[in-house]
Amino acid sequence: FVENFEKILGIFQEGQAYKNLVQASSEMHQLLGDLFGQICQRTAPQESASARIERTLAMMRKNLSTHVSIHELAASAGMSHAYFTMQFRKHTGQSPRSYFNRQRIAKACEYLAATDTKVDNIARLVGYEDPFYFCRLFKRITQQTPTIYRRSVRKASAVAGSDDDAKG
Repeated sequence: FVENFEKILGIFQEGQAYKNLVQASSEMHQLLGDLFGQICQRTAPQESASARIERTLAMMRKNLSTHVSIHELAASAGMSHAYFTMQFRKHTGQSPRSYFNRQRIAKACEYLAATDTKVDNIARLVGYEDPFYFCRLFKRITQQTPTIYRRSVRKASAVAGSDDDAKG
């Protein structure tokens, strides 16, 4: 903690330039997350790292529509950012950000399949303010745009429905 605090002081001594203030703010956020993690560890030392990761997975699933930072997740698990990221990857095989994005896109797929809600509204429902970023991310994860995904899912369900009618 002392080392991190001294790093922040060093940044401020370099001057009050915007870049320095942003860097100092980031370092302070890390320091506060680490301190919070230490406090949480003292109150629940018996809980395993795996159980704490599971708790953050549940937290992610409940908060798909909001922005939750990795620092906040790490703090809620009572871990430093670096240790949380390492344990999360060990537990899930993915980085926390990648996992969170995939959960959000999976929820978007549900909305696309079940509703006629516009794509930009679905983007907001799953926590993305920028619909263009949402569409790029959606395509990167699913290899389809949201609109094409919706069409293909509906076409598949229509074909399945006509197959059921033919059998009946």
